[in-house]
Parts: sequence; structure tokens; C-alpha cells
Amino acid sequence: MSNGLFVSEVDGTTHVSVCDSSILDGPYVDKIANELYALIDKQARKRILLDFSQVKFLSSTMIGVLLALHEKANRISGKVIVYGLHGSLHDVLKITRMDKLLNLAESEEEAMSAFGNGAATR
Repeated sequence: MSNGLFVSEVDGTTHVSVCDSSILDGPYVDKIANELYALIDKQARKRILLDFSQVKFLSSTMIGVLLALHEKANRISGKVIVYGLHGSLHDVLKITRMDKLLNLAESEEEAMSAFGNGAATR
């Protein structure tokens, strides 16, 4: 997709690895947002895993993007799961109670199991 995201498809699940250590710049957040939204809006992907294991810094705007992505997925009966958050990022989401709104997992394995056994068509 871009040099900031690596997207692959495995067994009906879209895996998105965020390859940058910081997502702070407004235009860059917008670019990532547009690419993530397209997975749902244009490609109707229903099972999306977001790997944030390389990300150390995240803007509040990017947290808003994650919330919007979650809502978009819900509208098409899909699910987005974010995993690999570093301790400080996970703490921020917990303090702001975003962990109650987003689907978070510690590892890729935990995230995959959160989808259950039902395979999605996309």
C-alpha cells in the first residue's frame, strides 16, 4: 500500500503491519487513514488485524482514525483488532478508556483467536 503500511491477506484475514515507529504528522496520519479506510469502504474487508508492534509514538489524531476504522468495520459486520501495542501506548489507551471501544490483543495469535472459527468472505 505505502511505505508506512504493509498489507497481506491470509486465510480471509487482512494483516496490516504499521512499519513506522511514530505516527504524529498530520498529513501522514491522513495518508494512513485513507489507506486503512479504503480496506473497508472500497474493498469491504471484514477481518482486519493491525500490527502496531513497531510503533512507539502515536498522535491523538491517529487514535481517532482507529476509532473511525472500528466503527466502519462494525457497519459492515466486520472487526478490526489492534495488537502489539507497546506498554506506554497500551497505557494511554487504557487511561483514556479507548481500550473499551477498540478491540485490542497482546499478540497476533490472540488477535486471530478473537475472530473465532468463522471465516469471512473477505
